[in-house]
Amino acid sequence: MQLPADIFNYHSIHLLYPHMLDAGLTQQDIMFYKNGKLSKSQVRLDRQHELTRDGDKLIVDRLTQSFNGKKNKMIYYYQSGSVVPVKIEQLKPGKAVNVLWRISYQ
Repeated sequence: MQLPADIFNYHSIHLLYPHMLDAGLTQQDIMFYKNGKLSKSQVRLDRQHELTRDGDKLIVDRLTQSFNGKKNKMIYYYQSGSVVPVKIEQLKPGKAVNVLWRISYQ
């Protein structure tokens, strides 16, 4: 499905990272398409975050997405301005954290 440019989903959310870098933004409110509905969502960009993987220390930018009325969060870790995250975490209170690592991260 083609979404309007100002509405994001799990595939297009990654386009916000370079936009926020270019605009110098640290947070932004967005509309997010999830489970067949539009909802308000907030994203916060934290620069120069340290992340460890297999003993290697990576300096990454962290984009945290929260959803209005929900305690769930998505956290995306980006390296060097890439729109492909190095790591994605899905946080749901009371449940195990779901983690997805990109195989090639260097």
